[in-house]
Amino acid sequence: MNEKYHIYLPLWPKFSWTEEEKASLPVAFKDRFDSFDGDLPVTRLESWRAFHEFVEDSRFRNDEFIFRGQQRSNWDLIPSLARGKVGGVFTPEQSMQCLDSFRRASRGRKEFDPMLDDDLEMWALGQHHGLKTPLLDWTLSPYVALFFAFEKPDIDSPSASDSRVVFALNKSRVEARIRELKQESYKDDQVVRIYQPAGDSNRRLLSQAGLFLAVPPNESVTGWILTNFGGQFDDEADLSQIIMKVHIPNEEREECLRSLHRMNIHHASLFPDLIGSSAYTNFEFDVYRQNIVLPAGAGI
Repeated sequence: MNEKYHIYLPLWPKFSWTEEEKASLPVAFKDRFDSFDGDLPVTRLESWRAFHEFVEDSRFRNDEFIFRGQQRSNWDLIPSLARGKVGGVFTPEQSMQCLDSFRRASRGRKEFDPMLDDDLEMWALGQHHGLKTPLLDWTLSPYVALFFAFEKPDIDSPSASDSRVVFALNKSRVEARIRELKQESYKDDQVVRIYQPAGDSNRRLLSQAGLFLAVPPNESVTGWILTNFGGQFDDEADLSQIIMKVHIPNEEREECLRSLHRMNIHHASLFPDLIGSSAYTNFEFDVYRQNIVLPAGAGI
């Protein structure tokens, strides 16, 4: 379909259509909806500016939710270890092989830290340094998630989507369900886990109010959530108390980043290293200084 996909989605705070609205949806949209959003509660904002109103919703007042921003609307919640794999999942064997290989390859290249004997701590270290892992980055800050949704430019790319996405997940409800499953003798590799590393090696995570969602083998985040919560709710609006996917028009990216910059959310504050310094300088040049005309004979 040539028209923008996201404009046919329910407008926040709705998560479903009336029967009349549903009947008028283009067939091409319905096909893409099954591929892009499936059974998740999904809504859209009219612009990134409406994100402020979204964040003020009463369900977010008790800090029970965590957030994740993604550049493309058709990307599912798939950790890097599972990307490109059949069904978007990884096997226990693939996970074990990857972690064992990283342990061997990193010997003598990291500081001694007894906490790295824990698999999740080791995965977290690898995530920080570009390793394919079963971890997904989330944040306690919805505005940090918005930053990562809009961080990279792609609106002119042939594969660009017409919306960016922020996911919201009810951390408290998921953790409560994990405790219930553990009491039913479920093992760690059978449940998702929300995890904050105990070590001091990941300064970025602290700056980003970050935490990880560890995905179990042979599972997807979406599938696990729907399996463990889908039967408890009557419709999408109810299920949105657990998880939601919010589409934001892929427009006015620079204005969005300027607004976040005024809130001290930018590369230099979120990446406390030279990579962050370089990215921040590039951002300042691209967004603030690219139209400056220097006087004749002036140099940089």
